Amino acid sequence: MHVRIWIGPAGSGKTSGCLAALRDCERRGERALWIVPDQFTYAADRLLLEEEDLPGARFVRVVSFRRCAHLIARRAALPAVLLSREAQRLLLRGIVHRLRPGDLGPLAAVRRAPGLAEALAGGVRELKGIAGSEAADRLLAAGGDDPKARALGRILTAYDAALGAAGLADPETWAARVAAR
Repeated sequence: MHVRIWIGPAGSGKTSGCLAALRDCERRGERALWIVPDQFTYAADRLLLEEEDLPGARFVRVVSFRRCAHLIARRAALPAVLLSREAQRLLLRGIVHRLRPGDLGPLAAVRRAPGLAEALAGGVRELKGIAGSEAADRLLAAGGDDPKARALGRILTAYDAALGAAGLADPETWAARVAAR
């Protein structure tokens, strides 16, 4: 399998070149993907089938970048259900309420405070974006004697366990795992 990337200014023939190559693949029976932005998938399908001698597409698929990521995730057996922002806040709120006060350290006093789940969700997104799926381990290791860092590390550990148990994926680490595949 090989990848062709078409780069050039508007009007330079990128789409025409892609279409000609993809139609050749279809005629030869070679599988191919044309990865386009979400808003262009329908138009790309129509453009692909404009030639009269090409009645349909059996081997060439037009997919969006998002759909391509889901295809890769499915082949790599990665969870395909991503956690939404609201679901992330609800999950973190439940985790904070289930953890013992001793595990939460200084955060125990504010466990019922409005906005804590939102603040934790922002922290999780930032930490996962930087440290990936090892965020909890890195935070616990780097936190040393800092009780807030240890508490956040415990929350992250519980968060990762809850995601795994539910078969869900964290958006920040899912994209990196798909890209690695």
